[in-house]
Amino acid sequence: MKRRIAIATDNEKTISSHFGRTRGFLIVDIEDNDIQKVEYRENNFTRHTRAIQGSSQGDTQSAVSDALADCEALISGGMGQRIYSYLSQTNIKPYITSEINIEKAIQLYINQVLIDESDKMCNH
Repeated sequence: MKRRIAIATDNEKTISSHFGRTRGFLIVDIEDNDIQKVEYRENNFTRHTRAIQGSSQGDTQSAVSDALADCEALISGGMGQRIYSYLSQTNIKPYITSEINIEKAIQLYINQVLIDESDKMCNH
């Protein structure tokens, strides 16, 4: 079974501490518990990176879900409560983690032991 996940990153090696401010996302294809393909997507769709003033939160949420619609999960070091809740209501499972090493986080995800530390969610 093929799965695809997104990982927020500023340098393609470590997990970004904040989803909305991340420079981009590693998109990882996993099949039979092995990494098959990794691609990078620049973040030009979150509210912080688009410097959106005065538009509705729904516009931003829609842009995020459109950009990551092909992913089943999103791993980040942190994110705001609104986007976390929104992703939880879509087909994208958000994970907030204190793990910063991307390779280790992928293995934890593959082994189904990546813990969602939602208590570290930003309240903004």
